[in-house]
Amino acid sequence: METVGVVGLGTVGAAVAAAFEDAGVRVRGFDRYQQHGSASDMAGCDAVFVCVPTPADEQGYDASEVWNAVEALAPQVAPGTVVAIKSTVPPGTTDHLALTYPRFDIASVPEFLQARRPAETLRVPDRVIIGARSHAAGALLTRLMNLVAPAAPVLLVAPIEAELIKLCSNVLLAAKIAMANELAAVCATFGAAWPRVQSGVGLDRRIGPDHLTVTGEGGFSGGCLPKDLDGLIGEARASGYRPRLLEEIAEFNRSVRRDLVPEGAS
Repeated sequence: METVGVVGLGTVGAAVAAAFEDAGVRVRGFDRYQQHGSASDMAGCDAVFVCVPTPADEQGYDASEVWNAVEALAPQVAPGTVVAIKSTVPPGTTDHLALTYPRFDIASVPEFLQARRPAETLRVPDRVIIGARSHAAGALLTRLMNLVAPAAPVLLVAPIEAELIKLCSNVLLAAKIAMANELAAVCATFGAAWPRVQSGVGLDRRIGPDHLTVTGEGGFSGGCLPKDLDGLIGEARASGYRPRLLEEIAEFNRSVRRDLVPEGAS
């Protein structure tokens, strides 16, 4: 039986730990902010999942907690241990970590949890993405994730591709919500109710019904979509490319929420 470590026991880390425990895997947790466990508890783990927060804005991502976590593991965990980054990070982070800490086999296993039902979306995801740098890491992580989500298809890709799959997925969902808000306003000018139009649009399998609802708050909020949209904008700019469409989506969302959210509301 494998033993896995989980660093960071917030929403994502707690769900990951619980899912492995339910699957019969031994789990050790470490969260310095919750004063739970220590880095030394990760010694002897077959794989360690890093699930620490990575805030972002239009300047890009702050991945310092990920780097701090891996640095804390360095003197404690055996060479060759698979360290799987589940935190959302700038493209290229996994490869940079691997160059800095060559004693580890570092991989990217991005999370696609929905905040309102993290356990369900971890155990029954649409897919499991594994960005491994070695066959051994890919095989171990595939075996572990199959224990948690046995029905989910597994896609093995390069680490930078795994990082971008997470970011691009959330940005596309954000764009879909922004488009729904714009189309709702267009429908209103013709005296048509968006929910009825939406029901017909969503029946198109190429479009689907998810993320087409327009709420009273307007646009999109929460902890993931705005963060990942802003973060990808910042990282793209830093790489020398200006993502004009993504910038427009972000500004549109801010304008919609300014117009529809009452003053003083969060």
